[in-house]
Amino acid sequence: MLELKKTNQVTMKQLKSIYKIIILLYILFINKYSYSGSDFGVYSTYMDSIIYRLQHEDAIIGKKIQFRFPPIERGEEYKLENIKAEKFHDRNNGEILTCVIKNQEPVSVNRNTRIKLKYFAKNIERLTVIASFESENIEIKLDEIKPSKDNLYYCTDLSFSSLFQDTETTDISKTEYKLNQIKIYSKFSKSKELVISDIITYIPVKITAYSEKGIIDEVIKSFPIVYNNQNNFNKEGELTPKVLNLFEKSNVDFLKYRIVKEVPESKGKTPNYNKSEQLGAICNSVRSMLVEYFENTENKKTYLLDEFDKIVLESKTLDQFYEKLDILLYKLNDNHFKLINEIRQPSVKTILPIYVYKIRNSVQVVSVLDTTLINKVNLGDRLISINGKDINDIIKDLDKRTAGSTKHAREMKILQKLLFYVCLLEEKDLHLEFDGIENGKYGLTLTQEQINNNKSLKIPSNIKDKQKRFDYKKIGEYSYLKVGIFNEKFLRPFFYSHVDSIMQSDGLIIDLRNNPGGDLSGLFLFSFFIDSPEIFFTFHNIGGYHETVVINPDPYYNYKKPVVLLIDGRTTCSAEFFMDAMKVANKTISIGTTKTAGSGQNVKYYDLPDTEKFKGGLQYRNSINYSASGKIIDQVGGFRPAILTSFESYLDLAPYNDQLLNMAIDYMQKTVKQSQFEKKRNYKLPIAFILFAIAICVSWLT
Repeated sequence: MLELKKTNQVTMKQLKSIYKIIILLYILFINKYSYSGSDFGVYSTYMDSIIYRLQHEDAIIGKKIQFRFPPIERGEEYKLENIKAEKFHDRNNGEILTCVIKNQEPVSVNRNTRIKLKYFAKNIERLTVIASFESENIEIKLDEIKPSKDNLYYCTDLSFSSLFQDTETTDISKTEYKLNQIKIYSKFSKSKELVISDIITYIPVKITAYSEKGIIDEVIKSFPIVYNNQNNFNKEGELTPKVLNLFEKSNVDFLKYRIVKEVPESKGKTPNYNKSEQLGAICNSVRSMLVEYFENTENKKTYLLDEFDKIVLESKTLDQFYEKLDILLYKLNDNHFKLINEIRQPSVKTILPIYVYKIRNSVQVVSVLDTTLINKVNLGDRLISINGKDINDIIKDLDKRTAGSTKHAREMKILQKLLFYVCLLEEKDLHLEFDGIENGKYGLTLTQEQINNNKSLKIPSNIKDKQKRFDYKKIGEYSYLKVGIFNEKFLRPFFYSHVDSIMQSDGLIIDLRNNPGGDLSGLFLFSFFIDSPEIFFTFHNIGGYHETVVINPDPYYNYKKPVVLLIDGRTTCSAEFFMDAMKVANKTISIGTTKTAGSGQNVKYYDLPDTEKFKGGLQYRNSINYSASGKIIDQVGGFRPAILTSFESYLDLAPYNDQLLNMAIDYMQKTVKQSQFEKKRNYKLPIAFILFAIAICVSWLT
């Protein structure tokens, strides 16, 4: 028996050795077929090759004004001179707002040339842009622009494609035209305003390389003016140009140009590979990302590399590999490392008939957008089960397929698109069971058509108001500012348009609920609440350097009144950095029903070949970001509000009955009263001492 046991142990050891050898041989095999020897894919970015930039003396209709909204791109100089459209009477169109810009010298344009138009538009539904080519006596209408009503400051890209497609008015053999004049107009009314901040004529130039360093070297070589304009930073005792700050290596607008790692030649096309070679190359490339990730982040789950190697051995097709990789990435517990599958994930535009939210231990209805269900389902009704399966068990199942560094972050993602995910897995109609606040227990069947392609959807006005990314209103003597996303080109003009009213208020409530993060315009907002330089956060190992971001106070505005932040489990990334920076600067108090999402890093992308079941890419990171208090947001699982509260029913948080906002107002009133009382007391004390001193002097003299 003992000998048999020893024989089995020896056999197991031999099998393990053979297994390791097989894995090693497979890794060597896929290395053989990987692109450029070790990796499958190239890095690329686009730079703007500027042909001509608007000069203010070019304006022949319109007047120069002092305009406080800065350019979109970070790093550009503030331009105070802009061109304001003037009221102009046209016989055919009546009264219109017009800017006419005539180039000092005609600009050569071809089919690759584009126009970047930056402008401020208030209450304008439609802008028409006409390009004139004087030498050819041609006028063409460029793409019509429809500004959003919620935003003021825009950057729009226009092309000259119609010039090269219209064979009736142009010489088809021509490859180049001389642009002479641009005319921008819209219908005039007293409430409308148009200001042109910048017009750039340019050709986007694609730069590719097999490494990020290669991209930077190419930019320095091709665009020396860009390189020379960068500030230096200290790295290991040497001053190095901060060229890396030109690039956007995340899904945000913080860095100007985005570096993408993509499949060679174009997304989804691998002409020189058979299916087996393609699979091997992709597996090798993803493995190299995982190795880089483990080496450069706080996540040390390197044992998952062994599991990854098993997946490689078991996968015969790309679809099989993607399916298993999706589950593996979940085990990283990282919001930023995941497959982006356009087939298996709802698009941004997907609107579901019913939305739910978790309040304490129950999943409750928070909105009903299908007009056929309005009389059947009430807000606050509790969802019990779907197709006979307990709702909590469903959430647990979906949790295993959802990326996220914290449990509540994953739960929040699941609940926001719950019906879509369940419908995808069940592949049939859904029978929902509710415990109604009015009618008790009842059932409801939703068809796949109702969930995926519903024709009976209507968003109520109060829900629309709630969904606004930016909002401002006065509540008595206090200001309420909703920041639903950090996006510099929208946040700056929105904030500036209300800044004077905010400065005059006795207190400010900043609503960061459902803020998914975005770019680093939180730095801009933060500058209004500090009176000395403060740390916002620290980059670690981004492109091989470290940088602590220190923000200076705004030179014109400094808000010293009480500030309250409203947060929830959807407050994410840059919104969390902003919250922590405000806390460290002792400028705020936060109120919420849960911790923030716990997700704060920069993200990169890797385009992957499409398959029958998969269409998308890979999102990943290889950096660590520290908040103002020196915390890794993903590691601590989000920030807990200073005042943590909870409610029994979602009805207490509904748009028309927002108890969290009411709590903030009550807190503000108490804080302001206390502050006013202390000021009066501080004012009375010196007077009392003076009167006391006078009394002593009078007594002594008499």
